[in-house]
Amino acid sequence: MSDVFKAAPSASASTSDHDKKWLLARQLSLMCCSDLSPFETVEKPGFVKFLMQNRVIKHADNLPSAVTLSHAALNTVYDQAREKIKHIIQKAPKTVGMTTDLWTDNFRRSYAAFTLHFCSDDFCMHDVTLRTVVFPEKHTGENIKAAMVETVEMFGLQDKHIVYVTDQGSNIVKACRLAAVERYGCVAPWPA
Repeated sequence: MSDVFKAAPSASASTSDHDKKWLLARQLSLMCCSDLSPFETVEKPGFVKFLMQNRVIKHADNLPSAVTLSHAALNTVYDQAREKIKHIIQKAPKTVGMTTDLWTDNFRRSYAAFTLHFCSDDFCMHDVTLRTVVFPEKHTGENIKAAMVETVEMFGLQDKHIVYVTDQGSNIVKACRLAAVERYGCVAPWPA
């Protein structure tokens, strides 16, 4: 899966300043995503100085802002990564596994995550987090089922036999029943 976050090509001498800045924004977005670093990293004085000293940029104004990375460049990175992941998924076997979970953070924001699991022809295990999304709806079976269906459609998984592995929550059990999918409960020790 490492090729999903493959770096963008380098700018040539004939590339316009605007195109160079956009390419740099895309590469910095990839860097932040790959390293799970905040976009504000690009605005840190030490980082800016490093780029100037190594002639990546001539002036601080040549550096895209954190806002540019998060609002513009990230969308293209996401779109391209999603297309690559969809292509990888199409090569997956007919039967795949999906784990899903919902949780609430310390600020009372709820999230849902969907991770696909499959073994390729060369017996390599692949785990691909398809989505981690804010889930403001009530955690009902119907709402969870809707998120499951949306995820399947987003990634073109309609022709796959998906086996879900979930916790024992009555809402996720109901969602799987409503979606008429095969489901197994996970068995994991609770931390002491």
